[in-house]
Amino acid sequence: MTEIILSASTGSVTIDDMLRGVVGIFEMVFAKRIRSYYVEGSYADGTAVTASDLDLTVVFKDRFRDDIERDTAVQLAGYCAGLSGVELDIELADDGQLAEGVYPSLKMGSRCMYGEDRRDQLRLLSLDEWTRERMHAAYWLLVTVFHRPRPVTYPLTYPDPVGRFYGYDHRMMRLATGAAVNSTRDLIRVTGWIATALLA
Repeated sequence: MTEIILSASTGSVTIDDMLRGVVGIFEMVFAKRIRSYYVEGSYADGTAVTASDLDLTVVFKDRFRDDIERDTAVQLAGYCAGLSGVELDIELADDGQLAEGVYPSLKMGSRCMYGEDRRDQLRLLSLDEWTRERMHAAYWLLVTVFHRPRPVTYPLTYPDPVGRFYGYDHRMMRLATGAAVNSTRDLIRVTGWIATALLA
């Protein structure tokens, strides 16, 4: 069995061990098909707290061979997330997709944990592209995660007008203890994406 040696540390022994496991599983299933693994967010910039989730981008070489390979990777990511002791969000990409332009969070705010780091060769999305992407992403998130009926009309109503946090805490978050609690994480995500679009 090949030992997985990370090229960087998240600062957490537990998270590093979990990453070695995830990388090992992907390397076994997709032998010689994966270019690199990048951690983004709080575990990349050193601001993680106990309730932080882990954002991992897995980059395949060239293009996905076919829909079967992509679908298998999606399923495997879901299984790994289910086994993880922290909330694990695995994003899948390939060289072809990244060649069209990458987000600032990957280009400038990530850490390559395993594999070949090619960030210096990737084109950063232009400000216009990034602005449009964040506008559409913020709208999609605002509608989808809070289950708003379509067509969406203004002004928006609360997801749950009588709830303690007006329904913005419907997302369940798994703590390190294994307990599941309501969380305002989706509200923070939506607010952050909207702010990013406005600033861009």
